[in-house]
Amino acid sequence: MKCEMQEVLIRYAEQHIYLHIVLITLCAAAILVAMGVDLFFGIRKAHERGQPTTSRGLLALRVQERTRKGLGERGNRQTK
Repeated sequence: MKCEMQEVLIRYAEQHIYLHIVLITLCAAAILVAMGVDLFFGIRKAHERGQPTTSRGLLALRVQERTRKGLGERGNRQTK
């Protein structure tokens, strides 16, 4: 009797765990797909606006912004 009850509980636990593993895997896959779609449309939107989408392009943009902050309109260095 005890052996049968343990087998039933073990089978139930295994099925329960497998169900949750499948659900968690599906949720993780859905999140990854949503992130991919968001990345795709973000890159497309950046191309439409003419914004850089590569790490080199973004680095060049940062350098330009730092240069603009550091230099005045005439190209003279601003002092604080």
